[in-house]
Amino acid sequence: MPLSFRERLAMLIPPSVFYRQRIAQEARTGEPELAVLAELVPRGGIAVDVGANIGFFAYALADIADRVLAFEPNPDYTFFARWMLRGRAEVHEVALSDACGRGTLYVPLSDQGGAPPPRRQPEAKSRPVSQHQEL
Repeated sequence: MPLSFRERLAMLIPPSVFYRQRIAQEARTGEPELAVLAELVPRGGIAVDVGANIGFFAYALADIADRVLAFEPNPDYTFFARWMLRGRAEVHEVALSDACGRGTLYVPLSDQGGAPPPRRQPEAKSRPVSQHQEL
């Protein structure tokens, strides 16, 4: 799914400001574990964010882990996360699976998430799929 106008504008904001605001919002509205992430994840080591989206978990994990690996098959979100994370995490444009190959990524046509409107099919993109051992 292409980045929304709001997401493109966000790329002009300093990443620390953007992610602090977004993490606070997500912790209140749908991802409460973000508020206690430091208590859930041991310091050091490697953290993995599968389905990284725009990278707010990867950003938060970078304050805890020595290394963060983020995986996002959507090329638009991968681009956003790479730009905004700026080296805080290694962002890989790939889906993860128990088998290698290619898979179809179905992207909703609405930036509101969820199912597409009636009679409209989600956009389908063929994306690479890797086993975690390969990376």
